[in-house]
Amino acid sequence: MIGPPTIKSARKAISEYQSGDYSFALVGVAQGETTEEYFQCYEQLLSLGYDHIAVGGLLQKRSTRRICAGGEATVVEDVLRGIRKKFDPDGFFPLGVLHPDRIELFKEVGV
Repeated sequence: MIGPPTIKSARKAISEYQSGDYSFALVGVAQGETTEEYFQCYEQLLSLGYDHIAVGGLLQKRSTRRICAGGEATVVEDVLRGIRKKFDPDGFFPLGVLHPDRIELFKEVGV
């Protein structure tokens, strides 16, 4: 199960959202350190009632920039392909990972 703060915050947010009359769509953010953790978090957000789920935290912070280094490129690809295959979301929102080298991947997975 993904870290309690992430899901605890998501549970609190969706509860408030569902009890109010808001004019925006609430977006949950799946996070993790491994592909399996991302999938578990995504699944937990779905079970809480989220219709819109973004994928965040895919890049590690290095000094003052967020970059994709070493094996992280594989994690980005594995997470995006895996979410498309396992959950096939209507909207697919990877946060902060756009790079010209990933445009073909984005097209492939329907970002």
